[in-house]
Amino acid sequence: LTSEYIVGACLKLFCSLCYQNAFIAQQLHDTIHTETNQTLCEIISSLLTRIHRPVVISYYAAKFFVNLCKTKVLSADHPSVSLESLTTLIHLCTKSIINKCVYLYIECLDTLIYLLNGNSTLHHIAMYTEQLLSKLFIYIFTPTKVLDEHVDESVIVQIRASSLTLLAVLSSHHEDIKKRIAEQESMAFFFLVEF
Repeated sequence: LTSEYIVGACLKLFCSLCYQNAFIAQQLHDTIHTETNQTLCEIISSLLTRIHRPVVISYYAAKFFVNLCKTKVLSADHPSVSLESLTTLIHLCTKSIINKCVYLYIECLDTLIYLLNGNSTLHHIAMYTEQLLSKLFIYIFTPTKVLDEHVDESVIVQIRASSLTLLAVLSSHHEDIKKRIAEQESMAFFFLVEF
């Protein structure tokens, strides 16, 4: 448990160090490769594919990969990590929300948006589950079903905005998702008309 806590803390630190800082990200990449004789992609991939891994470690491993992509140290469609990163983030977005983790879910949605927006390669290898789509529609139309009634209104606005943006990104590559959005909109309209 202690070593997992340390791994999580290190990943969180690496994420913040690399955020929008290409020089630090490149130095970290080179240092880790020199010290461990492994590439960062191999390390991140192993963190993402371990089954019994705390949610926070999976999340920060995926986030670290994204920060390295944003600084151009790694490519967003690097074959050894991109699929695991996407799969992990999609899985995290579909887990039941615990109110104290709501910001983690918002970050996961925003990270998926970053990875998928304009990247047709990743769109074709990512697997979108019915569970993810259902969760996104709940976040948009009835967020209080999964969030505590005492949650701040700004959090609800954030999770709705991120969910809408992710749906827009997904629908730009998937015709069936466009149809689902149209169905959900008409259902929401009829629901509002009844009241």
